[in-house]
Amino acid sequence: MTERIFEVEISNKTSKGYETATALEMPATWAEFHDALEKARIKDARDCHNELTKIEYPGIQRGMIGDNVNLYELNLLAQRLAMLSEDDRMGLDGLLQIEGGRQIGPIPLPRLINLTYNADICLLAPHVFNNQQLGALLYESGMLTQEAPVRLDIHFLKECRFGQMLTVGCEQRERSALFEISGDGAAAAVRASIEWK
Repeated sequence: MTERIFEVEISNKTSKGYETATALEMPATWAEFHDALEKARIKDARDCHNELTKIEYPGIQRGMIGDNVNLYELNLLAQRLAMLSEDDRMGLDGLLQIEGGRQIGPIPLPRLINLTYNADICLLAPHVFNNQQLGALLYESGMLTQEAPVRLDIHFLKECRFGQMLTVGCEQRERSALFEISGDGAAAAVRASIEWK
C-alpha cells in the first residue's frame, strides 16, 4: 500500500504516555501497525490516546473522525479510502455531504467505513434540474423499470443551479425506494419516494 491517507499520533493512557508517543501512517500493514503499538506501549488499539495529525483525503476533515478512536477501524477506513476509484471517490464525497447534513460532530467510524462500501452505487447527475429530468434519469439508469410505480413523489427542496454536481443516494426497501439528491452544499436538493405495486 503506497498511498497514505492518515497520519495519527498514538500514545498509551498512562500519565507519561507522551514519552513513548509515536506517529503511525495509515493504511498500515500488519507489521507497521503492531510495531507502532509496541513503540507506544499500547496493549489495546481499541482503547488508547490518538489524534489525527494529517489527512490526505480531500473529502474528510478531522472533525468528522474525532480523537481517541479505535485504531483498527481507522486503519480499515484508510485501506478502504486508498482502494476507491476516482468515480467511487466522487460518490463518497456526495455521501459524506449527505451524512454531514444529518449529523453534528464526528461520524462513527463503522458508518464511514460502510459509506466506502456504498460509494460505487452513487449516481452523479450534473444535468438534473426538474421532475422530468429526474424521472428520465431514474428510468434510463434502470432504477425505474417498465412496471410503473404506484406513486412517485418528488420534492425539489431548493433550486439547483446550472453545472451543479448532484449526487443520488438510494435506500431500497421492500416495495419502495427513497432517493435523496444532494448538491454542492450539504442540504438535500431533492427527495423522491417511489412505491411499486
